[in-house]
Amino acid sequence: MKNFYAFYLILLSCSLKAQSNQNAGMITDFKQSNYFSNNYPWMKNVMGNRQLKSVVFRETLRNKQEEAFYFNEKGMPLKMYYSAMFYDGLFKKRETYFHEFDYNDKDKIVESRSYTKKHKLIHSTNLSYFSDNRCASVIQSYKGQPQSETDYTYLSDSSLHKNETFKFSGGKKKLLSYYEYTYYPGKKIRSTKFYRKNKLKHTWNYDCDTRGKLQKKDTTSVCKQEGTDQQGRKVVTEHFSKNKKKEQKSVSYYKIINGKEVLNEFESYEIKNGKERLRLKVHYPDSLEPFHSFKTYGKRGQRVYENNTHYFVYSDKLKLLSSHENNWYKPNGNLDIKRIETFNEKGLPQLATISGPKKNSYNFRIEYVFTNEHEFKINHYRKNKLKKSFSCSISTF
Repeated sequence: MKNFYAFYLILLSCSLKAQSNQNAGMITDFKQSNYFSNNYPWMKNVMGNRQLKSVVFRETLRNKQEEAFYFNEKGMPLKMYYSAMFYDGLFKKRETYFHEFDYNDKDKIVESRSYTKKHKLIHSTNLSYFSDNRCASVIQSYKGQPQSETDYTYLSDSSLHKNETFKFSGGKKKLLSYYEYTYYPGKKIRSTKFYRKNKLKHTWNYDCDTRGKLQKKDTTSVCKQEGTDQQGRKVVTEHFSKNKKKEQKSVSYYKIINGKEVLNEFESYEIKNGKERLRLKVHYPDSLEPFHSFKTYGKRGQRVYENNTHYFVYSDKLKLLSSHENNWYKPNGNLDIKRIETFNEKGLPQLATISGPKKNSYNFRIEYVFTNEHEFKINHYRKNKLKKSFSCSISTF
């Protein structure tokens, strides 16, 4: 119903930032459960102090339910029904998803289930924990049958020691691979070793020389350096080397906001034959710089996607959106599609326009009409003709 490419790219950003940490054993995020908050961040401004119980979208011209989200008393999603766009090779497809979630008494997901349109179970994930954020095991199942399991073990200081991945075949559980970690004093990681079928396949050495250059070309080296830039931000640079010809580098910039260190910017580079190519750049909002920027680049340095979000106010307690813009670019770097969304002073969406590289090539617009605190409408127009109209019903505890 909305444009879902941005959500996919946010997940891409998270995966790129996590490349230096092969398996953290820390369950802090579950992408399906965050789908609603990622795609409807302004819904909090609609709710005010009320606790959301359900949100149901219905296409009124066809009288068909399109999306539905249900929550518990603590705001955790229980059920989600939605459709999303993705690319299968060169072809664009839309799929319908239906998820359910169960939690423990500490509000951690212990089981998630995904179903078909006809509510037949497809995938399920079961999680157990040693502590609030340390995972003990993750079991993946398909149509009710376990397919894989990952078990985590820890050292006495709570550092992750090993995680083992098993596969199930013919009802039997067999060790497939595992990662093993060593540390310097102070829990600073020293090395990661990867074993498959009990044979060492790869080693990541977290080490570098005094200039921050990579060492130990016989294995993957990871070099982490810290410094300060001209703005006074802490700069953390990490290098990852898979072979002599190709490396990766990430740069994280941190600021101090209200006495706390917060991530301000993140960059990801590909280094090939000694040349650095910027592939991803992210700016994170804070109270002093209330905007979010997300940009991706192709192998030739051309723009691929750009997402810019601005806020009237951005704080821990209040986030009022001002504008949101998405730009998609062609393989040659020229603009292909632009989507601009504007918000009122309460942080609620008003109007979204979608256009192409030529004047009137698309001419789509989306209007938001808020009638009362329990209902609003989203009208889709093309060339000034109403094509779709969605009504949203909200219930609270």
